[in-house]
Amino acid sequence: MRWLWVPALAWLVSYPLTNAMLGYGWDWQLFLSVAGFGLAIGMGWLLRHHRSLLPMFGGSVAAAVLFYAVSNLGSWFLLPYPRTWEGFWQAQT
Repeated sequence: MRWLWVPALAWLVSYPLTNAMLGYGWDWQLFLSVAGFGLAIGMGWLLRHHRSLLPMFGGSVAAAVLFYAVSNLGSWFLLPYPRTWEGFWQAQT
């Protein structure tokens, strides 16, 4: 667990650099991705002492759903999607 910062730091450095190389700027999508991964890492940190299958599987599913919800709900709120059910559905795909 003490080396967890290595892949997290590598992603945190490479993701904005890749976006910049592709011509994307610093926007809310970057913040939402970082926040989603941070929440997933936090859930893993909280479950670090539960090494049985069910808590690990449940935590993995919960972290994936949480990241999906943070990134897609954030896109729906921050990008120009209509504030309707159809706009919400479009943001999810």
